[in-house]
Amino acid sequence: MRRFISLRWKLFFSYVLISVVGMLLLIAVTHLMTIISVSGTSTDPQAATITPEEAAFVGIVDQGVIAAALTALAFSLVVSNLLARRIVQPLKDLSEISQQMSCGNYHIRVAVGTEDELAVLGRTMNELATALEQTERRRLALLSDVAHELRTPIMTIDSYTEGMIDGVIPTEPDSLALIQREAARMKRLVDDFSLLSRAEAGQIVLNFQPLDIVAIVGYLAAQFGLQCEDEELELLVDLPSELPPVYADQQRIEQVLINVLVNAIRYTPAGGTIKIGAEQSAAALRLIVRDTGVGIAPENLGLIFDRFYRVDSSRSRHSGGAGVGLAIARHLMRAQHGDIWAESAGLGAGSTFVILMSTIPPAV
Repeated sequence: MRRFISLRWKLFFSYVLISVVGMLLLIAVTHLMTIISVSGTSTDPQAATITPEEAAFVGIVDQGVIAAALTALAFSLVVSNLLARRIVQPLKDLSEISQQMSCGNYHIRVAVGTEDELAVLGRTMNELATALEQTERRRLALLSDVAHELRTPIMTIDSYTEGMIDGVIPTEPDSLALIQREAARMKRLVDDFSLLSRAEAGQIVLNFQPLDIVAIVGYLAAQFGLQCEDEELELLVDLPSELPPVYADQQRIEQVLINVLVNAIRYTPAGGTIKIGAEQSAAALRLIVRDTGVGIAPENLGLIFDRFYRVDSSRSRHSGGAGVGLAIARHLMRAQHGDIWAESAGLGAGSTFVILMSTIPPAV
């Protein structure tokens, strides 16, 4: 096992080594220059003709230079130690803080008091700690939400099945349908989290093929038409009759559109409108879903696609959402060489979701 040597001592000894070499060179050069000055041009003390007084002068100069060199060396030892400590101490602090962060302490921060590379590293670690702290907070909130989402259908299924066993609740189609709906609700939640995990890990197999986006939107609009009527919403489709094919996985594109439409329905009050349009460019197609819903605050536009972020957890929970639909949509679109983003003028101004799809066949 190799012996651990502190970086501080490595720096210290490197400074000392440089100082010693410099002092030896200084002594040697000074000695030679002194000989030259008293003997003419010869640098060989044996060949040079010097008087005893000149030899004594050379000795005095050598002693003075050696004394000065030793004094400078002692001073350099002190300065080297201080410099090594000044450089290593921030690194030591960063190491200790990173170890605490690895143990789950994301509240700790690095004290940044300089303007150098170490300060940049310290600020970067502080930003990392802030991001990890926020992620951990969202994770804990999400676990609480998942527990709540699962508890309700489990309690419903448990109470109904117990009532049927005891003969209190008759075994009728309505009761069985309710149990089936609650079981489907749990399955949907588990499937969403499973899909999100696989999407983040890049483990989803995609079947790229040319797709007729007009037909896909028309099919989904028909599927959501009844739900929009029940919610007293108007669903409008304003697409050109002909659009270039997009190259993507049909199942995943439909899933992205479903997630966006579900989100629009969830946050658009009765009497509102949801409109699906499209814009074409040279190599891409933008599918645009606009709603007249509650809107999104500017500070939340960059966060709503995070896996642990929900703008209003109470409203999402009440409406049956787990808060991962948009995160799934973004991962699926980016896996298909596309993207998705949101635009909004603010709360109360509605929202616009733009789904970018490629019209160029993917490279084989």
